[in-house]
Amino acid sequence: MDQAFSFSWNVRFNEQQYVDLHRSLSSELPFGRRALLGVALLFSKYTMLIGILCLCLTVFGRFMSRFFPGVSTNSYREMPFVRHKTTYLVNEQGLTVKSRGRKIFVRWSGIGTWQQKNGWLSVGLPWFPQCLFRISDLKQAGVYDQVVARCRTHGKKKRR
Repeated sequence: MDQAFSFSWNVRFNEQQYVDLHRSLSSELPFGRRALLGVALLFSKYTMLIGILCLCLTVFGRFMSRFFPGVSTNSYREMPFVRHKTTYLVNEQGLTVKSRGRKIFVRWSGIGTWQQKNGWLSVGLPWFPQCLFRISDLKQAGVYDQVVARCRTHGKKKRR
C-alpha cells in the first residue's frame, strides 16, 4: 500500500457532457423500477395511496427534470473547476484538482464516497462535486488497483 504511484489527466467538460456524465453516475432508481413499484403498491387498499403518490412523483420527476436543470447543471455553472480546463491528479498521498491557478488537495483519509460506474471512477471530495477518472485510463497507467485499494480503505462506497 505504500508503493509510489501517480496519474493525472486534463479535461474540459462542456455543460452537456458534464450533465450527461453526472446523470450516468447518478444512483437513482430507473424510471421503470419506480413506476413498477408504484403499480405494485396499487393492488392493496392499505398501500394504494402510497402507490399513487409514488407514480405521481415518478412522472413528475421524469418530465420536470427536462425543464429544471438540476444539481449537475448548477454545479457546472457555479464551480469554476468544472467549467475550465482542469487537471485531476491522484497519487499515493491523495487527490489534487487544479484549475485556473487554484489547487485543491485532499489526503486519502479525507475522501468521502466513491463509486465505479459506466467506466468511470468517481471520488467525492469535501466541498467539491467529485473527482472523475476513466477506469480504462487508470488501468492503462497501471495505477487502478492502488487507487481502488485506497478508496476502499479510506472512503465509503456509494450505494447504488
